[in-house]
Amino acid sequence: MLTVKQILEAVNRVAPWDLAESWDQVGLQVGRTQQPARRILVALDLRPEVIEEGISLQVDGFITHHPLIFKPLARLDLDTPLGASLERLLKANLFFIAVHTNADKAEDGLNQYLAERLGLESLVPLVGAGSDSTCKVTVFVPAEHARAIRRAMAEAGAGRMGDYQECAFQVQGSGSFRPGASAHPWIGQPEQQTDVPEIRLEMVAARADLPRILAAIRSHHPYEEPAIDVVPLVTQPKAGLGRIGRLPEPLTLGDFSRKVQEQLQPTGMRICGDPERKIRRVALCTGSGGSLLKMALQSRADLYLSGDLGYHDFLTAQEHGLALLDAGHWATERIFGDWLLGHFSKLWSEADGPQLLLSRAIREEPYHTL
Repeated sequence: MLTVKQILEAVNRVAPWDLAESWDQVGLQVGRTQQPARRILVALDLRPEVIEEGISLQVDGFITHHPLIFKPLARLDLDTPLGASLERLLKANLFFIAVHTNADKAEDGLNQYLAERLGLESLVPLVGAGSDSTCKVTVFVPAEHARAIRRAMAEAGAGRMGDYQECAFQVQGSGSFRPGASAHPWIGQPEQQTDVPEIRLEMVAARADLPRILAAIRSHHPYEEPAIDVVPLVTQPKAGLGRIGRLPEPLTLGDFSRKVQEQLQPTGMRICGDPERKIRRVALCTGSGGSLLKMALQSRADLYLSGDLGYHDFLTAQEHGLALLDAGHWATERIFGDWLLGHFSKLWSEADGPQLLLSRAIREEPYHTL
């Protein structure tokens, strides 16, 4: 039986929890880690309509992009909208997981997904999440055990480089040790020097996967005390907020806006710039992206796409010759369900994985433009 704990672990592989912003509230907000999690409703927000939709579909719980609880609760008033929603979840024994800024910032997260859907190439984050999230794990192992340990490390998350899996470097050498009097060596005798043909096995790993990888090594390694090195790598950040990339061929601002309209189906868009202007270099941020406007300017983008942009954001863009496209908060994040469904389908077979249902209760921004 699939449990909430397994769902949390799966999300961590796609969008590591430690990527979340310090102010954010992500993870399990309601429920227990051992609850069943076979049937899950996915939405952008956990609105009352979504909760009732999930109950009618007989789900075990919910995954949304936006948290339900943002600030610590001093009291739980069941007559408030938040209190009523929490009461409904608890009475129905339903769990609730929020996957917010960790999904925004992940290497293959929501911003990357939107950029790829719009046809952008050569993508990098607008704001990198740091260069210390990748490590190199080195282990010294008897030659006959190298293949099994490499497979175990790969299954735990090591050796992933882009579209390549189980990437590793191996070199032969000789290991030397002298077991203590109370040791129980796999090979050799206590108090006697031993030389063993060994393989130096190296694989890259995400920092979030290290506990699983180290556990996999120790459970498959024949030595009592395997020699393991973990070295942080200084690399170009692949995770972070927003994305900037290039279109394969220039488009006019009008044509690119129509492309956004087709992909996101916003209820309306606000555009700043000449519709006939040529666009090639595009920056974007899903959701509310006003705080990244400065980075879009510094990156010399032709256009910045986001939501919730303000009056002064449009003035700043005009002053600096930056085209601006506000497609709305909901519209730029409505793809959250498609993104999560795509990643979960890679982690499980259809028979073994959870059944993810995409909510249809709310299909627009929480306002109308007259």
